[in-house]
Amino acid sequence: RPRAAKILAQVESGEVLNARITLRARRRDGSILDLDVSAALVDFRGRPAFLTTAIDMTESRRVDRALQESERLFSTAFVTAPIAMVISTVAEGRYMDVNPAFLKMFGYRREEVIGRTSADLNKWVDPEQRTAIVEALREGREVREVECQFRTKSGEIRSGVTSVETVRIGDLPCLVFISRDITDRKRA
Repeated sequence: RPRAAKILAQVESGEVLNARITLRARRRDGSILDLDVSAALVDFRGRPAFLTTAIDMTESRRVDRALQESERLFSTAFVTAPIAMVISTVAEGRYMDVNPAFLKMFGYRREEVIGRTSADLNKWVDPEQRTAIVEALREGREVREVECQFRTKSGEIRSGVTSVETVRIGDLPCLVFISRDITDRKRA
């Protein structure tokens, strides 16, 4: 109420012509309501009056909060996962993001990877395997636990069990690769 009263006073004094604020209100049942409120001073039948509108944004804000929480959880899992994770474009295999486990597994620094493609880094021992994975996903097939061979920065060949999922980042189709290094297990 004090915020709303302050805004109305600013509109009434002419300091602000049109005001828009976000308020939290309480319904009769006690639940909280998120409102976007606009106020303007208007002439109503020759007398000044406030014209106010309120839009219920409760559900929209709840969805925004849930999305932010989901993004925070994904970010935490991405950074702390002990398996290599990559987000790359579908078309070129351009790296948009990689996690610390990827950098450790392949021997790169982050700045050597981001913005480059898997072809630039000569990462796939058999580049056709990436092509087959992308084609499978385009056909609607799942790509889970596929054994792949990768080349590290030093040229060492590593084996990984890889799962891939398609995602969209804005309008850009992307892939999320998750690879578990099984090189030592295979050697044993």
